[in-house]
Amino acid sequence: ELEAGPRYSYYEGGWQTLDQMADRQPVATGVASNFDIGLRKRNEHFALKFEGLIDVPADGLYEFSTESDDGSALYIDGRRVVDNNNLQGMTERAGLIALKKGLHRIDVRYFNATGGMGLNVRWSGPQTSKAAIPSTVLQHEP
Repeated sequence: ELEAGPRYSYYEGGWQTLDQMADRQPVATGVASNFDIGLRKRNEHFALKFEGLIDVPADGLYEFSTESDDGSALYIDGRRVVDNNNLQGMTERAGLIALKKGLHRIDVRYFNATGGMGLNVRWSGPQTSKAAIPSTVLQHEP
């Protein structure tokens, strides 16, 4: 039985790139309702990784985007669809992927170095106009 929302891992430390996540241990983990950077414990030098399943409503071509300050990336079924991994002000980047109806793995990664912060994750597809990914389609395995 699947449970609502993605799992998250929260990291602290200085960040230049998401690739540093591979060498670090999270300082907190849990379950989120969505890709919510409000889970952070401080406003600078942190990162979040969200992992779970997304329930795709129909077969077709989907566009996923992340808008972030600083860096972010989005993976579907292990493939990087959005590469927005920079030290930057709010910047949106997008990618396309063909998906079958049903469950797919989703992994969203985000880091903030200093200054402003933000993360918006959106999608569009055959029956979906561009919008934030709703919590109702995000799940995880218990």
